[in-house]
Amino acid sequence: MRFSHRISLRSEEAERVGRVGMLREGRLIAQGTPSDLKNLAGVATMEEAFKCYLARMSSGLLK
Repeated sequence: MRFSHRISLRSEEAERVGRVGMLREGRLIAQGTPSDLKNLAGVATMEEAFKCYLARMSSGLLK
């Protein structure tokens, strides 16, 4: 799987903000607090969460 993405904030910086929006090809695929996004994805870092949401989108689990 090839990921073509850009994370505007570094993972460490994303941990310190109140809310985060994750975009893929101009489309919002996830939003919430960093803790909520990581918990829902079942991962430890924001980068892992982003990859998880991309995989869910690619498999049709996110619409």
